[in-house]
Amino acid sequence: MKKVLFIFLFLFSFLMITGCSKERTIDYLMKGYVKAYTKADLASTKDIFPPYYVTYAEKYMTQEYLDKSLKEAKEKYGDDFTITYEITKKTKLTDEELKELNEKIAKYFKTEEKATECYKFEGTTTFKGSKKEDKQSLSSLGYCKYKGVWYLVRK
Repeated sequence: MKKVLFIFLFLFSFLMITGCSKERTIDYLMKGYVKAYTKADLASTKDIFPPYYVTYAEKYMTQEYLDKSLKEAKEKYGDDFTITYEITKKTKLTDEELKELNEKIAKYFKTEEKATECYKFEGTTTFKGSKKEDKQSLSSLGYCKYKGVWYLVRK
């Protein structure tokens, strides 16, 4: 369970770093995350996470890694597993919280990129299949704007 949760959170974070030109709502980004995870689609992760995170993740996340994660999820939940999510609260970060997040990201990822606006959100993610169902918190994720583009980020 912990391994699946870690993989979920890592992939979710990875997805939050890439960007695209479409309407980039939390819902749009979460749908991209679900697609990437349930299809082991590495390419789609580049659309939801900031560029600094994509660069970082490309060093550590391979298609083989995603395929293995998907296989483990299917073994645990069933081949028919789905991921659904519900966002229950969205709160804008204060200037101080935004500064702290930017400092943390700069230190960890060795990047100069800074978010200009961020929201933290709360909710749940449900992994459900014919074998099992689990709910997990989304409280470790954020929704941040980098150079005018919204991405998912790990807080």
